[in-house]
Amino acid sequence: MAENTEADALDEVRLLRERIDREYPDSMGWRVVSLLESLKALDNQESEINSWRSSDCSRLQQEVDALNERLHSGRNYEDSFEFHPSFQDSSERLELLKKELATKLRSIVSLKRQLDEVPSQAELIQYELRFSELNTQIQKKLVNTRKHYDTYNALLEIRELMLKETSLLNSISLQV
Repeated sequence: MAENTEADALDEVRLLRERIDREYPDSMGWRVVSLLESLKALDNQESEINSWRSSDCSRLQQEVDALNERLHSGRNYEDSFEFHPSFQDSSERLELLKKELATKLRSIVSLKRQLDEVPSQAELIQYELRFSELNTQIQKKLVNTRKHYDTYNALLEIRELMLKETSLLNSISLQV
């Protein structure tokens, strides 16, 4: 008989739900029911996340304990590369990037040197003025040098003539 009353109660509940659905299709009751179902789903998700978090936390704590034990066991610091497998990859990548940066900096410095070697317009004008001044000085020096050579050559000729003259006078004086 308990089964009959239970079945009758379930039928009555079903009939009431159908009647509520027909009379109040947008009722607050169904909205509350859907919200309660979503609340249960969120509670399940929260419990799953909490269990995952606690297991992950305990795993990470074990890793931290193992790392602390390695650090305090007196091993070399060089052995600490095995703490993180990606550390060596990261350090290799860092070294590679440093080398690339160094080559780029060298090329930039080389280009700057090449640019510095090319004189600017102002420097070219200054060089031209200095060269013209030097050319003027050289021309003056050349004129002075030619004058000195001409004077020397003239004096040399006078000397030769005087020597000839003295020789001639000596020969005349000897004949007399």
